[in-house]
Amino acid sequence: MKKVIGYLRLVGLLFLFVGIVLNLQMYIYEEMPTYLFLVLCVFGILLIGLSYLIKPKS
Repeated sequence: MKKVIGYLRLVGLLFLFVGIVLNLQMYIYEEMPTYLFLVLCVFGILLIGLSYLIKPKS
């Protein structure tokens, strides 16, 4: 179960990082605003939060 929690945090950090990078790239190149990058960031934060709420089995 500890592996699952670790993978969940890793995937959450990956989603958060990709969302932030794409969001910054959108502002730098002055592209059309889209909420997909914001949704990626929120999904990453939710995965990280969920990984802290899950209790490992003894």
